[in-house]
Amino acid sequence: MKVKAVSPRCAAATYMRMARAMDNRHDEHERLLSRIATPVGKYWICKPTPN
Repeated sequence: MKVKAVSPRCAAATYMRMARAMDNRHDEHERLLSRIATPVGKYWICKPTPN
């Protein structure tokens, strides 16, 4: 399965949203989002890089 590269704008939006979730870990929704979306975002951004 070939994964397309993520545009830099999408990557920036993803990690900025994750930073906001990490800053607001006292909120249940933000805590769960950071827990789930961190590995998904890392995979989504890092998968298309060359070996």
